[in-house]
Parts: sequence; C-alpha cells; structure tokens
Amino acid sequence: MAARIIAKERPQLVKAYAENPHKFDSKRKPRKPKIPWKSYAEELKALGTGNKLSRSYSLLLLKIFKALYGENLLRGKIEVVSHGEVYRYDLNFLNTSTTAFFKVLMNQQVKAGLLMVEAKNYGATDVGNKEFNQSLAYTIKDGRDFIFLVQRDDVTPEDMGKAKTIYLRHRSIVLPLGDSDLIKMIEQRKDSESDFDAFLEERLQQILSA
Repeated sequence: MAARIIAKERPQLVKAYAENPHKFDSKRKPRKPKIPWKSYAEELKALGTGNKLSRSYSLLLLKIFKALYGENLLRGKIEVVSHGEVYRYDLNFLNTSTTAFFKVLMNQQVKAGLLMVEAKNYGATDVGNKEFNQSLAYTIKDGRDFIFLVQRDDVTPEDMGKAKTIYLRHRSIVLPLGDSDLIKMIEQRKDSESDFDAFLEERLQQILSA
C-alpha cells in the first residue's frame, strides 16, 4: 500500500531507485565498540608483579596500547623474535599514529614506524642500566630509534638521566613510562583522541635537550 502511494505521488523516486538502487543504501558507519577504559585502569592496578606474570603484563599492555591508539597501531604482537633470533621483543606494532606526541617525534625525525614496547613487570627490583641498555639494543640504526620502556613504578629523575645518556651517546630514545603514566593516558583518552599523550612531550624534551 505504502509503495503504491509513493509510486503515485513521487514517481521521480521510483525512477531514481531503478537507475541506481545503491544510492539509497544506508550511509551510516557502524558504531565503534565502546572501550571499557575504567576496567583497563583497574586491571593495571590489580595485576601483580614478578616474572610469572610477565606475559600477563605484556598482554594487558597490548590491549591498552591498541585501545589508546586504535586503528593507528596495526598488527600488535607480543614476544616477537627478531631476525636471526638474537632478540625477543615484548611488544611491537606497525605505527601510523599522528597524536600530539608522535607529531613531535616526526618533526624531530625520530623513526617510530615500528613501535616497540619493552615491558618490565618488576616488583622490588628497580629498572636499571641493564634494562635501558637492553632496550637500546632493540633499536636498529637507520631503521628505528625509539622504544617505550614500561615499568610498574613511577618514572624517576634517575630513569630520565639514563634515557638522556643513551640519547647523547647513541641518538636513540628509550622513553620510560610507568603504570601511572598509562592510567593518565587512559583517563585523558576518554575525552580526546589526539592530545591524550601530549604530556609526554615534556619528558621527550628532557631527553633531547643538551
């Protein structure tokens, strides 16, 4: 009945549909799945430390980084073995991010097209020179020169001093992050897709400054 009324009163619509029926297909994009930001932060706070939970920590970081940067981080993997089986990377992604922080990296000509994340699920043991040097070894000259070194504790001035020394000697950036930094990024990501990591620019500036 309705079809007959439309055909009688608006014949131009019938003609247009006959010529191109796909013109009337729905243009609405599918809704993006809602991300449980609060539960991610709670999982991070609840996860224990220690070697037995290292894989669990890496898997949680994989989930958090994919949620933070969305479709701009591709093919996220954990425990990737390098060519020649020399190294085992905790996490890596193909990176097309253009957030505030990564724009600064690009302007500084810092290569981060393959984004690596080294995860240290330490408890009582501090992240020290050994862990920073290990992260440095994962950067390859003329291939990439940036890596996140993620630890459970807050980043200290000593951590920043180690990162600065590595940059001055090798021109590679090992940027330390703590759980509290990730939680801050999660909280800010709820409101913005582009500025949630902007606070890391100050940390980067500390490393790059003479």
